[in-house]
Amino acid sequence: MRLTEIIPRKRVQDPFSVRGKKGPGPFFGRSAVTLPELILVIVILGILAAVAVPRFAESNLLATEAEGSVKDVVATLRLARRMAIDRAATNPNGFCFTGSGDTYSVYAADTGRTEGAPKRLADGWLFRTAYTVRFNTLGSATNLAGGMNAIDIQKGGETWRIELYGATGGLRYYKVGN
Repeated sequence: MRLTEIIPRKRVQDPFSVRGKKGPGPFFGRSAVTLPELILVIVILGILAAVAVPRFAESNLLATEAEGSVKDVVATLRLARRMAIDRAATNPNGFCFTGSGDTYSVYAADTGRTEGAPKRLADGWLFRTAYTVRFNTLGSATNLAGGMNAIDIQKGGETWRIELYGATGGLRYYKVGN
């Protein structure tokens, strides 16, 4: 006796098949979506994207622009510190970072010679006051002007702060307020 004679074969219906089913709803008895339905969905998604994307991009533009300016200033501060440590033998007084208005630069404390071209903040962003920070040959920071251990960059009501830690020359930045 064969195994197929003992256990009869049953035809199993595909659980995902809707073919032949009858009942309420638009998809019973059909196996595909029509072209007009597909076009309608694409048009609705296009309208949603046209409204949502510009609003999202506009709200993040200001924050991205500000953070970019702050990161550039932080990189320049780190460069001044690194130069003060690396060039200790030839420049014993270290290097200075100076920022005023919308420009900032690095210069040698001994000679006053600027290292590279002065840089600018993003359009409309300004230093709250004039800042000059000197890094000695050990990398420690001394604030020569500005009277604080922080550098504020602002535009309108938004302010970003870069805090300097004098003994180590370390720093951190963050958005003030919200």
